[in-house]
Amino acid sequence: SAITMKLSRMDEEVGRRQSSESIEKTSLIGAIEVSDSRDSGDDDNVPSDTVRRGLVPATSDDYDNDEYEYNDRLSSKRKQKSNGENIPSRSRNEKDGGDDIDDDCCGGVLHRTLLPDDGISFRGYPLVEGSFTIKLLKFIFITFLFIAITHVIVGKLFSDRDKTLQLWHIWVFDGDLIVRDAVVVFLVGRLWKQRGIDHLAWVGTAVLANVYFECQNFVPFLQHSVTLFQMHCVWPWELWAFVVVLIPSVGALVAAHVIRAHQQRILLMKLMELALCFFFFVAPLAPSSYFHFHHWYAGFLIAMHANFDVWWSRFAMAWCWGMYMNGIAVYGRDPVLTCEYAYFLTVDNRCPYVSCYLELLEEMKKHPENHTHVEMVPADWRNCSSEGYLP
Repeated sequence: SAITMKLSRMDEEVGRRQSSESIEKTSLIGAIEVSDSRDSGDDDNVPSDTVRRGLVPATSDDYDNDEYEYNDRLSSKRKQKSNGENIPSRSRNEKDGGDDIDDDCCGGVLHRTLLPDDGISFRGYPLVEGSFTIKLLKFIFITFLFIAITHVIVGKLFSDRDKTLQLWHIWVFDGDLIVRDAVVVFLVGRLWKQRGIDHLAWVGTAVLANVYFECQNFVPFLQHSVTLFQMHCVWPWELWAFVVVLIPSVGALVAAHVIRAHQQRILLMKLMELALCFFFFVAPLAPSSYFHFHHWYAGFLIAMHANFDVWWSRFAMAWCWGMYMNGIAVYGRDPVLTCEYAYFLTVDNRCPYVSCYLELLEEMKKHPENHTHVEMVPADWRNCSSEGYLP
């Protein structure tokens, strides 16, 4: 029995030694791997749980570097908040390859928002909170402010405008439509994913668009509208040449959006958005002979689809929305179907100022053989010598 006990003790001792040697080998292998990764300058290859398992002891430098990095980020954010600066979060498009704006150079000045995007308070009391709501309200407010300022400036400097249009007309008759346009562009244009538009880069681009469209007053061949009759019968050759020159730049911008959508695997989604917008905003109107392609309408349609968070796409959106605001400030948000829409509202509401006309229409229905009166008919755009209403 004594011999048996000694043999069992010897077996236990051998087992403990083998276990100890196995642990030492594992620690040595981990230490060698970590040492190799550190010697190659790639500290990120060290497994995060290596230190926690005790295979590689954490040095004081590791803790100090992490602490200094954390303190630097924290102090930077506190400094920005104390200065009233907005700390933007990275949008989906930025994560998928959008442009990173360097806040330490001129990009920080151009893209610094006037008001924060995450919340607005007064003496500690929140007025508006939520990034989505604040960005939308800023977009709507800047749109109305820009229209008002442009209307006043153009009224004092230029004669090519709607001289009967007043600011209160825009507010009363077009205000709700402008808000709806802004909401559509905000949603389709993914503006809630970008920083607010109240920064110099966005507003400055919209100002440039307004300057461009007002400079058209000094170029005679640009004094034409986009209607079928005008294009077929009135446009001079200089205007057609100008359009041909624009085709390569516009085509390049469209191609850039298509390529980027393809790279992000969302091209089908973008085509679906285009199809839906065409179905709701273009298809019901385009067949009409009264169709008038106002430049506010063009800006509205194009701006919402320049919705990538990169500089050239943001530039295109700001330019097109500047065109939208200029059109409303100078001429009002006139209906795309022009007098056909006004005629429908007048007759449908039986407005008293056309009571004589309404009585004539009733009489014509009762005795059509006794009347030769013809309702409002637009000129045939296919026949340049035709007479009638020119939308």
